[in-house]
Amino acid sequence: MWKRYKKGIKLNWWQAGLFKSSAVSFGVLMGIYFYNQFTPYLPIFIGVFLGAGTYILWLWYNQK
Repeated sequence: MWKRYKKGIKLNWWQAGLFKSSAVSFGVLMGIYFYNQFTPYLPIFIGVFLGAGTYILWLWYNQK
């Protein structure tokens, strides 16, 4: 069912950078706006960030 919605896309380096900047900006804005709601879950978010970041660095370091 979802195969018809999958479509490959190729971005230039500047388009990928623009997309990432947009995503980071959205995350920062949501964090500012919903600060009180996110505060109790901050240790979980930090753990997810550190775990995912460590995994990405490990993949990057061990690629051929």
